Amino acid sequence: MLKIRPTLSKKRECIFFTFLPEQACKYIKDYLDFRLIKGEKLNLEGSLIIEDPRGSHSKNTGFISTPFLLRDVRKAIRKAGFSFRPYVMRVYFASAMDIAESKGLISHSWRAFFMGHKGNIEARYSTNKRLPPDVIEQMREAYKK
Repeated sequence: MLKIRPTLSKKRECIFFTFLPEQACKYIKDYLDFRLIKGEKLNLEGSLIIEDPRGSHSKNTGFISTPFLLRDVRKAIRKAGFSFRPYVMRVYFASAMDIAESKGLISHSWRAFFMGHKGNIEARYSTNKRLPPDVIEQMREAYKK
């Protein structure tokens, strides 16, 4: 589970979360281990993505701006030997969520939640509130499928 603190959310409204596959968790662990080896002190209040000396944040918001994020993701994709554009990953995930919803593996509101969308008015009373642990576990199992 990847939790996003309100201070890191563009709208600064609430904590939200999503899930990552095991492979992504391994990449993040390796990345954090690399930062530790370099001497960085990590803590729970720190950020997963740190500022790049070449620039990475919007001057107005303090958030990573789209052009800088795309630059870094594109570089990682190229380094891995691929040539597709970063946006392809979002399209791939959206398509996988469409298929999961059509097969009854996830609900539409969970699909919107996993995509990072606020959802419709119904989401205000379901996914956009504090979720009990058993619901989070059900969401985790649905995401795995």
